[in-house]
Amino acid sequence: PKVPCTRDYVLVYMLSYDEVVVNLANKVSELLNCEIILLDSGLSKGIAGMKQRKDCGPEEFLRYVADASYVITNSFHGTVFSVIFNKQFYTVPHKTKGSRMINFCRKLGLENRIVYDSKKISNTEIEKHVDYEIVQPKLEELKKVGVDFIKHALEEAGRE
Repeated sequence: PKVPCTRDYVLVYMLSYDEVVVNLANKVSELLNCEIILLDSGLSKGIAGMKQRKDCGPEEFLRYVADASYVITNSFHGTVFSVIFNKQFYTVPHKTKGSRMINFCRKLGLENRIVYDSKKISNTEIEKHVDYEIVQPKLEELKKVGVDFIKHALEEAGRE
């Protein structure tokens, strides 16, 4: 797939509109001096100051996450792929589906990447990078648990 942008950008991926995500994205964008790309996930209208991209397929979605300087999301998948691609990110727990995001971040020691109020995030915190050398072994363990679960489930299903 082609690279979506030629300059640095903050990627915003929202399941539904969230003022905290928008404010945080603006704050990060201003600090890093880069544009904001909004991946549309059903938002009816654009958001001022953000370049909206509609109808992204899975491959484009992954490319946007992989190439972003920073990701701001209220999506579980946005959070997971930010970690997989070792991105700097913030996740704003979705009002009704946020528990998976919170649990995922806690298991990886990334509680400081969970945001409820953009006003409480300082420029120093934004500039502090995730140490993926510490996160990676925990992520590998989570992957192993998931694969073991699937193998076990398939073995059980094969016995029936």
